[in-house]
Amino acid sequence: MLRYVDAEHGDYRRLILRHNILVGAVLYGDTRDGPWYFQQSLEQRDLTRCRDILLFGATDATQQLEEAA
Repeated sequence: MLRYVDAEHGDYRRLILRHNILVGAVLYGDTRDGPWYFQQSLEQRDLTRCRDILLFGATDATQQLEEAA
């Protein structure tokens, strides 16, 4: 499980991974990356390559995944 809290801006993210595959997400506040997280979950994509920045959203994570391919 990965968790990010920014109380000042009212943002909260919790991502649940099983074997580096996203199986659940809870987003409060800034939810603009929700559809991207949902798509990764549907595709059962291995997110090992971007796990360290996964909480920061789709832009950074996608770039890291593309560089690793």
